[in-house]
Amino acid sequence: MDNSTTTTETAAPTLPTSFSDVFALLMTFHALRDWLKLIVLGGALETCRRLVFGTWAAFISSFFLTAHFEENDTSYEWMMVWLAQHPAWQKAREVQISTRDYRNYDSSPAMLEGEEHTDSHFQPTRKLAYLPSFGTTNLMYFRGRRMTVTRNRQYLDEGSTHESLTVKILTRSRVVLNELLLEAKRAYTDDSKHRVSVFVPDSYNNWRTVQSRPKRPMSSIILRPEVKNMVLEDAREFLASEKWYAERGIPFRRGYLLHGAPGAGKTSLINSIAGELGLDIYVITLSKRGLDDTSLNALITDMPARSIALMEDIDAAFTHDVQRSAASSDNSDLNGGGGVTLSGLLGAIDGVAAQEGRLLFATTNHVERLDAALSRPGRMDIHIDFGLATKWQAGELFKAFYPPAAREDAKREAADDSDASETDTLLESAPATPSKQPTTLAKKDEITNLSYALRPPRLAPHVLNDLAAKFAEAVPDQEFSMAALQGHLMGFKTRPYEAVDAVAAFVERERTAAKRKAQLAQEKKDAAAAAVAPAS
Repeated sequence: MDNSTTTTETAAPTLPTSFSDVFALLMTFHALRDWLKLIVLGGALETCRRLVFGTWAAFISSFFLTAHFEENDTSYEWMMVWLAQHPAWQKAREVQISTRDYRNYDSSPAMLEGEEHTDSHFQPTRKLAYLPSFGTTNLMYFRGRRMTVTRNRQYLDEGSTHESLTVKILTRSRVVLNELLLEAKRAYTDDSKHRVSVFVPDSYNNWRTVQSRPKRPMSSIILRPEVKNMVLEDAREFLASEKWYAERGIPFRRGYLLHGAPGAGKTSLINSIAGELGLDIYVITLSKRGLDDTSLNALITDMPARSIALMEDIDAAFTHDVQRSAASSDNSDLNGGGGVTLSGLLGAIDGVAAQEGRLLFATTNHVERLDAALSRPGRMDIHIDFGLATKWQAGELFKAFYPPAAREDAKREAADDSDASETDTLLESAPATPSKQPTTLAKKDEITNLSYALRPPRLAPHVLNDLAAKFAEAVPDQEFSMAALQGHLMGFKTRPYEAVDAVAAFVERERTAAKRKAQLAQEKKDAAAAAVAPAS
């Protein structure tokens, strides 16, 4: 009998070897099949929901026209000025209250309810504007059409922000948007027609408005009439001759180099020309940290065509010792390591990609330090020398400080008081000696009810001319700057006689200070020379 035992072997389960086998295995689990059904059904429903709502949103959006405005674009300023003036903000329930002088929103100071100013000489210096608040959608109407305005703010690095504006109009026609932009631009132009905007680049190399200053009349610039009229007419003729430049293949650019003593009025002339021609000023500081050839070229390219590019104190950035190549970085950079090279500046001014249609004004106190390539014609077409004040300029500055009174104004003031003859006497003749002036002014103040501390005396033209001649005679010719003379007159804003009496002492003080400054400079120079001298 065979005692061998029979062993029963159980076959091991085989693993799925294909995707179909895996799917078939998973489908054997009933719960998983139910979950898959829910997922497919839910996905189908969500897809249908999104399709329906997306179609509905597209249908509604087809009736609206949406416009986006970015803060670094001029059109954003158009809309902000227009919105600040729109009557809808008088009834808005959520607004931003702003006293920032943003393009001079209001032509008159805002008065709060219950606030009164009894003294007419002191008025609020801030304008009050109602603006769209951030993150809020405001409903308003334009030409009978529904419009929503949303103002957004995005926080960037280093605490800076970026603002934008979204406007949606219930219309399918682009004409309505064009009408809105034209009206906003017109409001912006009317608001700024008596002001000049000054732009500077921010940390992201975008132009930003830093201030909006009143236009300065050319008559306030104490410079030889033939000089300032020549510059103004040359700039005006340039802006009107674009076709002439194009026909002759000449780049449509114009450069002016204003050089001379500090405080001679170079920047004042530029501000006045900008106001006369209705141009904005874009200030380019070559020593700005982080500015290099590429960013400088981008800044100038991003300027509008009809504008003024201002580079102040260009001598502080470049000298004739500067290398022309960016490869020589040890000598070609700006003082302080700004990164702009002379070759980069020359390329930005008149290179292939340089902006056309703009006026370039550069100022310097030391024209001899500039590289000849920078000051040659084609880059700096007109050179204007601003010297120290002449006797003629001193006299004209004095007249500008104390304008004469017209006989009609005197008679109108005298009509308000019974003692008209005393007023006429004041205007027709000067006092015999300056010491009699305070007594006469006291009588004048009693007649006009005006404080002597708030306005100068109303002098007759021939009296003012005599005082101006005495003032000019006491000022040395071409020894002091216009800024220094103005500083002296600022101390006697309402006292012309005292200003003339004190000018001799002013001259002596200035000469003493100049000698002391020259002595200190020489001592410093001698000390530096001694420090580098070889040891004996």
